[in-house]
Amino acid sequence: MKDIEKLRAKWRRGNARRRDQKTEYMAAWRAANPNYMQEWRDRHPGYVGSTPEKRRARQMVSRAIRSGRLERGDCEICGLTPTEAHHPFGYEEAMALAVWWLCRSHHLGVHRL
Repeated sequence: MKDIEKLRAKWRRGNARRRDQKTEYMAAWRAANPNYMQEWRDRHPGYVGSTPEKRRARQMVSRAIRSGRLERGDCEICGLTPTEAHHPFGYEEAMALAVWWLCRSHHLGVHRL
């Protein structure tokens, strides 16, 4: 039992060291590339994070699921799970919880239409 505890302690120390190194690296990278994320969003206008309406609608669905006000269903086309929420009526706040539950392949297919 003590051997396992020693291994766990060693593993935690190693992860903490790597985490510190990554934090330092990322801080230096962000300082060297201050406008990277804004430029990336400009190049990818359809990205969910770039439109506040989409982000707000996704947050509302997530909160409703966690609180129990909305239940994730099976795919409305094939009946499979897991499913993703599709907003067929737009992302306005009044319609944010009016979603279709679709599996990944059907959700991608609907967006290709």
